[in-house]
Amino acid sequence: MALRKSQLLALLIENNKQVVHARVALPNKKGKKLTGKQLLDILKEVAKADGTDGNVVITDEFKGYNILKKTRQILRVDHTQEFVKDAIHTNGIESFWATLKRGVLGIYHHISPEYLQSYVDEFCFRYNNRDNDGVFNLVLKQAIL
Repeated sequence: MALRKSQLLALLIENNKQVVHARVALPNKKGKKLTGKQLLDILKEVAKADGTDGNVVITDEFKGYNILKKTRQILRVDHTQEFVKDAIHTNGIESFWATLKRGVLGIYHHISPEYLQSYVDEFCFRYNNRDNDGVFNLVLKQAIL
């Protein structure tokens, strides 16, 4: 199964915490695999719905993000023109995406769509705990006990 982020995954990174949230997008009734509604639902899970917490959504030009304009300020980077616009970029999430994709190709070689969310969760955990030395000790301690 080839991973295509615009068809399979809704990815969100909190820049202030550098925490990734990712969900596998199940096809909707029209067969679309990633919709603005799904993106909005994921955003509601991890941020205040009214936008008063100062959250700004930084995106590329994917049309599914248009629905977010209702509740958020959106800053866009048009990758056909540039990859960084002042301090606006999607480099953090692109880095996570590259790590996930390389992990699937290099470690697992093939994944079943049925278990895709589990693989995504593993890579979210790895990314979110990449600087936390205590996680290894915790896992080792729990494995021994």
